[in-house]
Amino acid sequence: MYGMGGAFALAFIMVFFWMPESAYAREALNIDTGNEKVIMEGKAKLRQLEHLQTTGEQPNSWIKDLLPYSGYVNPVSFWNTLIRPFYLLASPNVLWAVLLFTTCISWLVGISLTLSQIFSAPPYNFSVGAVGATNLSSFVASVLGTLIAGPLIDGMVTQMSKMNGGIFEPEFRLPIMVTYLLFTATGFFAWGQSAYAQEPWPIPVIVCLGLINFGVQLGTTGVVTYIVDCHRDKAGEAFATMNFIKNLFAFGLSFYINDWIANQGIRDCFFTIGGITMAVTLLTIPM
Repeated sequence: MYGMGGAFALAFIMVFFWMPESAYAREALNIDTGNEKVIMEGKAKLRQLEHLQTTGEQPNSWIKDLLPYSGYVNPVSFWNTLIRPFYLLASPNVLWAVLLFTTCISWLVGISLTLSQIFSAPPYNFSVGAVGATNLSSFVASVLGTLIAGPLIDGMVTQMSKMNGGIFEPEFRLPIMVTYLLFTATGFFAWGQSAYAQEPWPIPVIVCLGLINFGVQLGTTGVVTYIVDCHRDKAGEAFATMNFIKNLFAFGLSFYINDWIANQGIRDCFFTIGGITMAVTLLTIPM
């Protein structure tokens, strides 16, 4: 807890001094339509911006950038921005993303809540420090998944766009969910079975947790990039919706998952979670 407190304090200092408010109205070039008129208008606007930059327009001083508030600059009204996250649930894209994002992240929260329950008991009898060290496997797998996910998804999108006559579609982000299904669902089934059979700790800790976290990184990257491409002008509100519902679900999960394992056993619990993961991920097919 001291280490976490120090990390948050350092992050607060860095954000305060070196992360100025970046929400500002700016000209943007629409790259989706391929319309020559739009392209020419975009070039004209870029020339106007270059002219403004060369006529001595003064940027804000560093001291002024430290101000916590500099006025409301969003062209969309405040009240519209406030309700956008809720009406975006009417979008099938966002609704699908909410389901996938919620299960992706919340199951990891469930695992972290049950590690002590599983590994502090016989036959493992881990100490408190050893239980905490089991998260190292998740960390390594998450880093590997993060490094691989971006290039893998972008490469897949590039190839599919070429096959589609050079036309990009957001749905080209979705095939990556096959890897999420394979790695994460397999990891949950293996996790439940290995812990139930009391296999040697490297199997549940290294193999199973590694599979789950690696798959989750691939899956969440696919979900996030898909939503950005579907709702570019409302991506922030879509993420707010996804995080709000995910946090509600994870919060509720903390009240019952330990009792769920105690009543039904770890095997049935994580087999059910694996089945839910498969069912939700298969909704990618109609998407």
